[in-house]
Amino acid sequence: MSCGSFGLGPEGRLLTCSQCGQCYHPYCVNIKITKVVLSKGWRCLDCTVCEGCGKASDEARLLLCDDCDISYHTYCLEPPLLTVPKGGWKCKWCVCCLHCGATTPGTQCEWMNNYTQCGPCASLVQCHVCLLMYTDMELICRCSHCERWLHAACDGMEIEGEASSPPSPPPPPRKGEEEKAPRCLQAWCWWFHSSAGQAWLRSSESCCIQ
Repeated sequence: MSCGSFGLGPEGRLLTCSQCGQCYHPYCVNIKITKVVLSKGWRCLDCTVCEGCGKASDEARLLLCDDCDISYHTYCLEPPLLTVPKGGWKCKWCVCCLHCGATTPGTQCEWMNNYTQCGPCASLVQCHVCLLMYTDMELICRCSHCERWLHAACDGMEIEGEASSPPSPPPPPRKGEEEKAPRCLQAWCWWFHSSAGQAWLRSSESCCIQ
């Protein structure tokens, strides 16, 4: 439908819209044939609708997956997105961390760097609190609840000595009070000096507090 050519060999393979039945060369519509496309089907731009509500309205909030072209309104996603992502977006079937291979962003995390890294992997080089890159000889920590790294100073720690004497672990919440317990009491952080490799255990004060 785009170039009018039949093509030869592999270039002659056509992709059919599951809605209107029109055929296109994959390279003419800038899409790669993936397992997601083969299993869930594909819609051309003229037939694109939100897979959540089935409507094509509110195009300003209609996201198009970079890999398979599947579409969703920001508010039809689970969980919904409050804003339209800057740059690219990938659906839950196509998104994957290029560093560790994870298919979820992580506990209380969001996908980072145009949906190419999960929260924990992105925090290996950039503090998820202040969004600044780490520099050598800095004290950083890793939360055992969300598994993200952050500057020690961003969690109230300024010097190594403050982490060298960890407090006693908090008592576990009593039955029926799990939801009332602050999330910070359920998470612990490993603190270490990026050069010396020294580490201490200390409860998180702010990393995972909602």
